[in-house]
Amino acid sequence: MRTPPRAHGRDTHGLTMAALVLALTLAGSHDEAMAVGRGLIDAAEATRNPWALSFALFTYGFAFSDADSVRALDALRRGLVIAQDSGNRANESFLAVPLARAEAKFGDPLPHSSTPRSRSATTTTQAMTPLFVCP
Repeated sequence: MRTPPRAHGRDTHGLTMAALVLALTLAGSHDEAMAVGRGLIDAAEATRNPWALSFALFTYGFAFSDADSVRALDALRRGLVIAQDSGNRANESFLAVPLARAEAKFGDPLPHSSTPRSRSATTTTQAMTPLFVCP
């Protein structure tokens, strides 16, 4: 496998790496996607850009959802909050779909936190779960 674009200094926001992780995941190359995705969140956090970070968390959570459900759920939940807080409605929608699937498959049916933000995220994923979860 080629070296991820970030190593060459051209991918300043980690977007090419995130797109590669997403493409590899969709192509069924889960091991490669996870290998590329390992530094993705750090690269996106360094940008201090909420769009880039929420998108990185989306692709990371999507890639790791079956292999490491705890980390995937954490990434997807965090990404949803960042997207909501920053008004990134597209990323909020992107995150809601795999989060609903992961919550239905791996999540705690009774959320531990009672903060308004967690209730909002829980409500969003519960509302979308019947629409996007296949048996």
